[in-house]
Amino acid sequence: MSSEKNKVSGQRDSLVRLNRYCAQCGLGSRRYCDILIASGRIRVNGEVILQLGTKIDPLHDKVEFGGSVLFTAGRAVYIAYHKPRGVIVTNADPEGRETVFEALARAGCETAGLRYIGRLDFNSEGLLLLTSDGSLVHALTHPRYHIKKVYEVCVDKRVRAAD
Repeated sequence: MSSEKNKVSGQRDSLVRLNRYCAQCGLGSRRYCDILIASGRIRVNGEVILQLGTKIDPLHDKVEFGGSVLFTAGRAVYIAYHKPRGVIVTNADPEGRETVFEALARAGCETAGLRYIGRLDFNSEGLLLLTSDGSLVHALTHPRYHIKKVYEVCVDKRVRAAD
């Protein structure tokens, strides 16, 4: 870390707050990114950052979350994916089941910086949206926006009241 307070590296005019950069990379809202920073889950140039308000130079500093380097592409990425049964919607599964990110990578998609919007159960299939646009993730998932979700369920037998 450099000696200047709240600065990791680079020139003063090109600095951005770390939480803003993380949100632009698709990790979530700025407030959620503050939680990630305060919990020690964000590294800048290999160093754990705990101080809220830290500024970085996005062109020169290497920001990592969960062992992956974060980056903002010139344009956000949006993917509509038909999740098959047997694929789990999570970043990593301790039970070793295939994750949606592994399935996308196997299909040749770059998954760095992607976040899923919503979830589908392991045994469910259907549309899953993924994006690097943190603002969209927040707008579609935060309860404040009252975004209605509709699910269609097909079963192989008549559903009783007890079910």
